[in-house]
Amino acid sequence: MVMYVQYLTEETWCPSIWSSSIRSGANRPSNETHRMHSTAALGLPRVVPPGSGVTIASHHFPPLTVLSVPTYTVHHSTSIWGPDAEKFNPSRWGPGTLTDRQKASFIPFGYGPRACVGRNVAEMELAMIVSTVVKGFEFELRESGELETREGFLRKPVSCRVGMRRRKRAAKD
Repeated sequence: MVMYVQYLTEETWCPSIWSSSIRSGANRPSNETHRMHSTAALGLPRVVPPGSGVTIASHHFPPLTVLSVPTYTVHHSTSIWGPDAEKFNPSRWGPGTLTDRQKASFIPFGYGPRACVGRNVAEMELAMIVSTVVKGFEFELRESGELETREGFLRKPVSCRVGMRRRKRAAKD
């Protein structure tokens, strides 16, 4: 990664993932996108170990019960995210705007010791790729209406046609 960044020129500029703009809030659209369109709609299944079972939020689950947290449902819950839970709203990620419950409920990469081990790399790659592509290209959605998805462990769009064209460069003085 570092070697790649060293070879970039002004013509192939790509902002550093560690820049203050990323740390200062440029990740708000990314977080909101993860909330609205999590890759994994269903959480990974976990089995209650043998023994006396487990009690979670006043509900008892006997041993060998398979449990899962449905990420899509949690990320779209109006009781957690408010009445605009179905709307794309990056400002909800501003400083001091998230409640403790919202912070605990944001689980696009899972949670705990079995969460996605590649989260940091995935987030860094996403920021690098998006910032580079958006700098060089303009996009146009070529479909109208709601985005249809296919549900399963992975939540995927059925169709999403997008046009791209290279941005015009400003004339140099």
